[in-house]
Amino acid sequence: MLSDLHFGEVVSKKQVYGFNEYNVKIAERRLKKIGDGAVKVARDYFAGSSKLIIDGAVVVMAGDLVSGDIHEELSRSNEQTTMESVAHFVPLISEEIIGKLYTEFKKIHVVSVAGNHDRLYKKTPSKDTSTSAASWVFGKWIQDRFSDVEGCTFDISEAADAYHQIYSTRFCITHGDCWKASDSVIGALGPVKRGTLKKSFRDKQMGNPFDIILCGHWHSYISAPSQGFICNGSLKSYDEYSARCGFAPEPPIQALFLCTPERGVTFSSPIFGNSSS
Repeated sequence: MLSDLHFGEVVSKKQVYGFNEYNVKIAERRLKKIGDGAVKVARDYFAGSSKLIIDGAVVVMAGDLVSGDIHEELSRSNEQTTMESVAHFVPLISEEIIGKLYTEFKKIHVVSVAGNHDRLYKKTPSKDTSTSAASWVFGKWIQDRFSDVEGCTFDISEAADAYHQIYSTRFCITHGDCWKASDSVIGALGPVKRGTLKKSFRDKQMGNPFDIILCGHWHSYISAPSQGFICNGSLKSYDEYSARCGFAPEPPIQALFLCTPERGVTFSSPIFGNSSS
């Protein structure tokens, strides 16, 4: 999973009690570490320790790839504009994530949905939710870069959600911003579980049931496939808003898991983006 990267944002170390710092250069280093870590864990731990044969890789881009300027404080403090971040980081995602996974596993599928920070309007629109977001441009641009590469496929969703099946396990991919917030004690658990149940009921009514929902938005890594969801962490990590609200800090994390024909989601491991991991 690749979400909540918040490219272009600046986090001041002094304002988060020294726990974190973020800017364009740090984002570049963390993205590289995520790519290297994903290959290493999948190759050496998932496959190497169990002699599994990995058929391919799926990259889930679940929104908020850029910081955006939906809040006045972001438009004042961002290091890059939204379009500068897109132009700067499309080549890096292509090389450090898509390219590395393709080189290792020879087959890759990329599925992408929009976030809320990606949007171009003050409020998230219901119409053209995806196609009016910077993440859609990310996906389409990366797709174009790999258009002639055999074994690379893409699903850049024009709806708020996307669906992908790996063997017999069906996934619903969404950002997660449409679910109401909880509090600093239970964090993302309440809204993500409620949102999973709500979307599950909707999709069953439409004849399109899923087994597991994959979401971002909450900046909290929670791998709970038995409860029907996997929630991704963030590359940005702890920021001024989280510190002011008293939320528990979490290091830069992106989710990685193995899906098998027999058991569905089995091995699950966070990939850390900070230098100490």
